[in-house]
Amino acid sequence: ISFDVVFSDSISTPVRPVFDASRNTPGGSNLNDCLVRGVSTLTSLLGVLMEWSFERYAMVGDIGSFYNAFLLDLEDTPYQKFLWKENLDQNKETIIGVILTLIYGVRSVAAQSEVGISKLCDMIEGEFPHVAALLRKWRDVDDLVKSSSSKEERLKITQDLEECLGKVSMKVKGFSFS
Repeated sequence: ISFDVVFSDSISTPVRPVFDASRNTPGGSNLNDCLVRGVSTLTSLLGVLMEWSFERYAMVGDIGSFYNAFLLDLEDTPYQKFLWKENLDQNKETIIGVILTLIYGVRSVAAQSEVGISKLCDMIEGEFPHVAALLRKWRDVDDLVKSSSSKEERLKITQDLEECLGKVSMKVKGFSFS
């Protein structure tokens, strides 16, 4: 997969490689053309507005480094190898590396991350049914929306969500509240 290096003012990731699985090879094909997209599970904007209108307190959250939190099965790692030469110097030794997480921009990662979230929901549903419901119904990729009838309920939701995401090395980067 070809990639570019992107610089930003972000404190957490000021420099990152951005892979482009839609960039065509000289032969005219690309990786995304060969992959299945998966089912869209996007939360409807109308549903969000209705949810917020039924309860007094709204919240939104963003799960940090979402795709990086999903580790590949070892049997799938040969498909994410890359070659590296220090400073792009052709005279340097070629290093073979492997990206062990999902790669943003590859068509199949949305479906792969949905499977991971579904497994997390199955794991926590008995103890935290409200968090499983939030992750299944009120999430769009890494963005969360929810409303509650009280500030205490909202606090409980956010604390339980953090605990559940922590079980799989995820965390919410930040919340905004109304």
